[in-house]
Amino acid sequence: MDRKTTESRDYYDRIASGYVDSAENGFTRAFVKHIARDLPLRPHDRVLDVACGPGELLRLLSNRESTITGVGIDVSPEMIRTARRSNPGAESLTPRHVFRATAWKGIAP
Repeated sequence: MDRKTTESRDYYDRIASGYVDSAENGFTRAFVKHIARDLPLRPHDRVLDVACGPGELLRLLSNRESTITGVGIDVSPEMIRTARRSNPGAESLTPRHVFRATAWKGIAP
């Protein structure tokens, strides 16, 4: 992992527990709501949420279309823990949403 990725991971690990209610998340939340509202979505679509943070996008999308499946990835293990807590049962839904801690480079060939 390069230095910038490590610094980003460490920063988001430090703030993860209070991120959902933070002012910093205000812009992100508005952006996520805009995407969730306007993204063309069909039944059974699959969604990859890169830098998923607390998992709000996948939750909002599944509220719109209950048959989607999604994978949320984030470089911060603490954000992934927050996403799992914020979306109880998501990973047990055959797999409806899976949250993983990894750098983007970790999923590319």
